[in-house]
Amino acid sequence: MLKLLLSIALFFSTSYGVSFTYPDFKQCYKKNLKSFVYFGNIKAVAISKYLAVAYLKTKPKRKYEKYDPLLNLYLFRSKEPLNAVKLRSSNKLKIGEWIAGMDEDALYVGNYATSDDIYDSIYLPNAKLSPSSIISCLCCDVYGLGIEGGKFVGSEFIKRLINSKERIIKYGDIGVEFKKIGKNFVVKEVLDNKQPLKVGDRIVSINGKMLNSIKQLRRAILFSKPGVVLKVKYFRGKALIESDIKVKDRFLDSGFYSKKFGIKFDKNLKIIDLKKTDLGYRSGLRVGDKILSINGKRVKNVEKIKEYFKKSRDKKIELLIDRDDFQFFVYLGV
Repeated sequence: MLKLLLSIALFFSTSYGVSFTYPDFKQCYKKNLKSFVYFGNIKAVAISKYLAVAYLKTKPKRKYEKYDPLLNLYLFRSKEPLNAVKLRSSNKLKIGEWIAGMDEDALYVGNYATSDDIYDSIYLPNAKLSPSSIISCLCCDVYGLGIEGGKFVGSEFIKRLINSKERIIKYGDIGVEFKKIGKNFVVKEVLDNKQPLKVGDRIVSINGKMLNSIKQLRRAILFSKPGVVLKVKYFRGKALIESDIKVKDRFLDSGFYSKKFGIKFDKNLKIIDLKKTDLGYRSGLRVGDKILSINGKRVKNVEKIKEYFKKSRDKKIELLIDRDDFQFFVYLGV
């Protein structure tokens, strides 16, 4: 049965004496419902005449065309023609804009909430969208693929998956994290000291293109091919500087540095640097140790380490460590 959840309370008629009509996505729901397709027990969304995309946390046993390891997206090919959705750029979305999340059991109407370098989100209080759902605008075009909760992967990533000549999608990284302060895009943290940017640098342009949003900045790096050189223009204090920065493979070349624990990992999940004054060393970790699991969950790449460490906040972290073929647990407290 179709359920409808509205993300804000209707109070205009009682408080201001005016009427307010919520946007009606029912026709879009009816149209896009035809785009759900199954490959065995895997639910996917048709994005072309013979291709469909699905979000999966575990590698499927069924044959797939391409795989995005950053977003856990899999591209499947159908032998029969499909009813494909029409993809619309998520870059056109504005905060607060009405959009809807749709799966086979429910339609949820909400507002565009936030965006970052990877995920966008729709404000859906108390709503639960199933993975591989559809995020639609009022014109029935699709902004992206819903994954969990209110998060969704924008159409730009889906188009990149379709158009890539590689079976495993690659992403760029320069070892720097950014944040927005006022109208400026500022270097928040430096994970790779071999590149020229420093904390506090204000980014102006990449390859001559002026930046309008933090999303544009982050995706300019993410979508760059490993090995290419970006011309980055930035302010350091009052000085305007332009530097060439070589893009690395986000998975193969990039490590991860945890400032909180004073630990730096390489792409193979081994500790390559450790500050003796910080918690990691005092907890028993040493250079050369390899992480096998975090809080009982196996980790296979640096992205998972980043994810668990960022989620930890004030919680304790249990690490399963391998040191010279001897395995033991280390507990990182706060």
